[in-house]
Amino acid sequence: MKTKLFVTAAFLAATVQAQVVVDLRTGVIHDLATTPLPTRATTTYTNSYMKVTVARNPVACPLTPFTALVEVNLKPAATGSAAAPPEMKRAFIDVDFLSPATNPNETIPSGWVTHIGDDPQNDGYGGGTTLDGIAEAHITNQQFLVYSSGLQVGVVQNLVAQDMQLENGSVRFEVANQFIAWGQPRNILESTQAKKLFAFPDARGDNRLFAAFNRVISGRSDRTGCGAARAIIQLEAQ
Repeated sequence: MKTKLFVTAAFLAATVQAQVVVDLRTGVIHDLATTPLPTRATTTYTNSYMKVTVARNPVACPLTPFTALVEVNLKPAATGSAAAPPEMKRAFIDVDFLSPATNPNETIPSGWVTHIGDDPQNDGYGGGTTLDGIAEAHITNQQFLVYSSGLQVGVVQNLVAQDMQLENGSVRFEVANQFIAWGQPRNILESTQAKKLFAFPDARGDNRLFAAFNRVISGRSDRTGCGAARAIIQLEAQ
């Protein structure tokens, strides 16, 4: 999958309600919904829908020395006297990957470079806080895996296992209730009736989506990666 992304701020503003860019090469966060564009380096940035935390990668990754965790609330509550922001229905997550120019034989991207889930305890290969709302998708060593939410205690299903070629390429993910698409070429996995994919809201009423780059969502120190260079998170109300 080597389709390169060329995304402009004007295009994003015309098609989505919220958009944040996280640069894993510099640690800088841009919120494209504001003017002028604010930037934050190696810190935490929040807006009405997202909380982005960027930190130094605990392993040596010269080209991508930062990790990021993005917490998205698709249905944020009202704050004070202000009305609640409009509910969002889906998230688009575009990830660019780098390959080292000085050593073409080095395997990169490597490790845990992209992780998507609906529970803050997601740490890969399925599993979370409860049986409900623990679906996961991740790219690990250039293999894309999707796991269902719990079938019973300690039991999940591996729904997708797909090898990818990511050097100097990009992948777009679309995540919604009981739905994930990825590609190009575009692949779709949907579980409307079985209700075994991402749940927004889940049985606890939680509308949060999590995405991690060069790390896993839970922050496990033994599950990090190198090679995710930039992530664009966009939300849509349709």
